[in-house]
Amino acid sequence: MTAGDTMIDIKLAREILGLTQSELAGSIGLSRVIVGQIERRQKPLQRQTSLAIECLLRRNNLPIPTAEPADKKKYSADS
Repeated sequence: MTAGDTMIDIKLAREILGLTQSELAGSIGLSRVIVGQIERRQKPLQRQTSLAIECLLRRNNLPIPTAEPADKKKYSADS
């Protein structure tokens, strides 16, 4: 399995990083509102967002929490 093959659990990843939604959003170039919507699965977790968060975790030698999508339509690999 290579980096980005599995979607991460964004909320758990944020908590592992010890960041607020605003801090995570600033670190990956999104708004706090979008981060919140992704956490609540109101917006799809795009692959590049997942990879950006995974990079933050790897830089800090932290575990990468994976998520099994409850509704695969809410996740997007390339959109």
